[in-house]
Amino acid sequence: HPCVGISNRRAMHRVVRHLLDLGHRQFAMVSGDPEHNERARSRIEGVMDAFALADVEFRSDRIYYGPYSIEAGREALRKAMALKPRPTALICATDLLAAGALAEARAMGIQVPQQLSISGFDDIEIASLLDPPLTTLQVRTSEIGRASGEALLAAIKGKVSPTVEIET
Repeated sequence: HPCVGISNRRAMHRVVRHLLDLGHRQFAMVSGDPEHNERARSRIEGVMDAFALADVEFRSDRIYYGPYSIEAGREALRKAMALKPRPTALICATDLLAAGALAEARAMGIQVPQQLSISGFDDIEIASLLDPPLTTLQVRTSEIGRASGEALLAAIKGKVSPTVEIET
């Protein structure tokens, strides 16, 4: 069956590459549970791939799992800031998690981005309202919807559509 979507793995690789290019070497991550969520699993794999390619150590015990919620982002930030060495960048698997982490950083007196970089994923509408503005990866959902509709119409007509990967 044809598929329309993004490569979560490749997208997270871009996020890590951006943070590495900024000079970060100490990281933590917050994600949804990958056990029954292919997207969460692919995003984590993308992060691990990027660190391996860059020859930067990143241990899986620096990944925090929870629901996709603001509170889970807040809790992950508290746990991450207790790590030794402390991370200089927190990779969030969604903007909602990043919003929570950003709020908790403010509550803890941690300056973003001077003391900690926080990245999101999805570029949801609320991301533009956050202060400081959130570094996030845009997922072009309208384009995914359009391409999915075209594939469905083609299938109704008996045509087979190719798999389409939308760039982030």
